[in-house]
Amino acid sequence: VTVEGILSTPLGILEAGRGGFLQDDTAGIAIYAASAADLVAAGSLIRVAGVVDDRYGQRTIRLADPPALLAAGLVPFATEATTGAAVEPLEGMRLRVHGTVVDAPTILADGPAVTLDDGSGPLRIVFAGSAGASVPARGSLVSVAGSLGQRDSSGTGTTGYRLFVVDPFDVIEGPAPSPSLTPT
Repeated sequence: VTVEGILSTPLGILEAGRGGFLQDDTAGIAIYAASAADLVAAGSLIRVAGVVDDRYGQRTIRLADPPALLAAGLVPFATEATTGAAVEPLEGMRLRVHGTVVDAPTILADGPAVTLDDGSGPLRIVFAGSAGASVPARGSLVSVAGSLGQRDSSGTGTTGYRLFVVDPFDVIEGPAPSPSLTPT
């Protein structure tokens, strides 16, 4: 396939320098280079050619050659979603979700990660690149924007959704919840 779109993450920031996400007006998709790619900025309009494949359940274009840079631009606007709705139909798209961090950060290959839940279901949030310095603590109320990917180790192709946050400006922490008063 040959596809043109805007990088919603920098190419070369995920998957040991080989991955990123591309989006157009209709959908988004992961892209994966044959080897570590030169960093191409988010917001860049590019053309890629490759083979469509599924990688750990994530629909991916495996690039045959480096992307052709067509123009510089702005990162796509993030679509509002609930944490529980961040699944297959939105895979590859740039989303914004809000919720409470329900666990302590863990370290993954692409950066630290936490689980966020707004009451509709949990979603793993991975803080890659410079966003790795912006990891909120358990109990924090946050709003984050990033590209929705998948890494389904179960083999079903229906689990393992992750939101990849790559810009620290896409992390907004709200005020900590105040404890409720108890009658005396």
